[in-house]
Amino acid sequence: MKGLVKQFLSESGMWALYDEWLYNTSLKKLNEYGRQTPEDWRRTHFSGKKGDVFFLLGSGYSVNLLKDSHWDLIGNNFSLGFNNWFFHPFVPDIYGYEVGYDPQMVQAQIKAIHAANPDLFSIPFFLHSGLASQRKFDSSEYPWKEEDVYINVPFTLHTVNERIIKKYIRKSVASEDLNKLLHYSSSLSVYLDMGIRLGYKKLVLVGVDMNDPRYFYEAPQFLDHSAEVMKNLKRIHEESGKNQTIHAVADKKITSRFGCLPVDEYIYLLQDELHKIDPEYQIYAASETSRLAEKLPVYPW
Repeated sequence: MKGLVKQFLSESGMWALYDEWLYNTSLKKLNEYGRQTPEDWRRTHFSGKKGDVFFLLGSGYSVNLLKDSHWDLIGNNFSLGFNNWFFHPFVPDIYGYEVGYDPQMVQAQIKAIHAANPDLFSIPFFLHSGLASQRKFDSSEYPWKEEDVYINVPFTLHTVNERIIKKYIRKSVASEDLNKLLHYSSSLSVYLDMGIRLGYKKLVLVGVDMNDPRYFYEAPQFLDHSAEVMKNLKRIHEESGKNQTIHAVADKKITSRFGCLPVDEYIYLLQDELHKIDPEYQIYAASETSRLAEKLPVYPW
């Protein structure tokens, strides 16, 4: 019965009404706490587009296929690295991290990031929800400059109704407000939405494989360092994922529990809707080895 109720709420769009209320409540609290938000960053630090391409840097194994010329191109355009990107020496324009609610775990996460790549603490640091959105979070306890820390509380949408999803996609494209980024199924969707709201029409998904359980930092050139960090952070690197051939956010059996489509289906839906709005919009897979390359073009490096 519980499953049927959840299915009804997701398909009817009633869950989305609760999502709206929850987002408005969360943003109001964040403002009361005096926290910096992504929109604060846009108003004070974003002076205009850097290049014509938005590169979103994930942690899939295909990152290791990129050549020096590819990194030069990424460096000349806007890039955002997220979550376990911190193992890579390339420093993007923004780093985004999705934190949990356990204070000890968050401390361990940030400590691991700083140990692996302290250069990330010299760029804007976007913390995605979790403990960072709560009153008890004290950013002064961490090894960054507080003025570089921005708390992202996105609008998290729960529905499998494509009509409703498309409605919110169109709202996103029509807005520049970074304080209501659309979160659907995965934090990946948040950063895609950010690229769109910053004015980019070419968006490239780097290291977003979804068909390979390996991470780029499991390659020999990273392993000595990453293995030591991960040994102290076992809850980030869940061994249960090792037997998966499909990433959890692309697995319908998992995403349906949260009233969402798999993230790859969402990305295809997003691309179709963007193309209807403006044919110049294009989401690319960075590598032909990515699951996304089945339906998205591979970026012409």
